[in-house]
Amino acid sequence: MAAMSIPPHEPAEPLPHEPPGVPQPSRAPFPQPLQQDETIWALLAQLSGLVGLGVIGPLIIMLVAGPQRPFAKAAATEALNFHLTVLFAVIVSAVLVLVIIGIFLLLAVSIAALIYSILAAIAVGRGETYRYPLTIRLVS
Repeated sequence: MAAMSIPPHEPAEPLPHEPPGVPQPSRAPFPQPLQQDETIWALLAQLSGLVGLGVIGPLIIMLVAGPQRPFAKAAATEALNFHLTVLFAVIVSAVLVLVIIGIFLLLAVSIAALIYSILAAIAVGRGETYRYPLTIRLVS
């Protein structure tokens, strides 16, 4: 029997994860080499909202760890801005509960906050900066 030759497989083009026109959160490596404790401080800032600290956790980390750790300060500032935006959205949704739509908005804001906090923690754990989408940048 003659040996059959299998043609080389050409890789297909990768499929985009998001439809065109949808803004992607930026994930860029931090320009300086990171120390382990700096990554831990940044992770704590990102995950503080999940444990109920909301705005207080990133604010404390930004003030305490910020002067010595620029990566932790950048992550805490971004987390603080995100949690302030979430707080504002929750207040607006709570007012709109009177019109019924607020219940759905509260649910949507809660799910989005959970997902974006986890995505930010994953990115920060890899040493990348993470910019939350749809965030009002009040603190710089």
